Amino acid sequence: MNAKTEATFFTKFVVVGVIGTILDFTMSNLFLLLINTGNPNVDLRIATTISYIIAVMINFLFNRYWIYPNSQGQKRKQVIQFYVVYTISLLIRVVIISIAFPIWQGIIGQFVTNNVDTIASNLALASTIAFTMIWNSTANRLWTFGDVQSGAQSASPSVE
Repeated sequence: MNAKTEATFFTKFVVVGVIGTILDFTMSNLFLLLINTGNPNVDLRIATTISYIIAVMINFLFNRYWIYPNSQGQKRKQVIQFYVVYTISLLIRVVIISIAFPIWQGIIGQFVTNNVDTIASNLALASTIAFTMIWNSTANRLWTFGDVQSGAQSASPSVE
């Protein structure tokens, strides 16, 4: 790909990522308010899993129709591949959240007394972003939307 095409791809990927992240964080916090098992770490895993699944659905549509509008692959196959990539990403996310949440609880608990679990939940979720972003971008670009030839991406959105 040439530099301009690469820059366009990356810009679109970042925009979709920011939208997905905002939706994910918003829904995760909403679900945390609704779910109360008595264990904040379990609540966090449930809430973030639900919010993640919803955000992935929205991200697929953006990827298929805006980032890779020239993709000729079968949509059903691409949905399955996209969800395989994001299922692996979800596993990465759950592991990182499970490790990061108690660490953030301990750190935040030294400075504040209110909303420690909420702050720690958001920081644990934020801790996953770099790892999952690299995995998702690479796997989807090479596998899910691998039928798009180098330089074939369109700079303008396309809706089928």
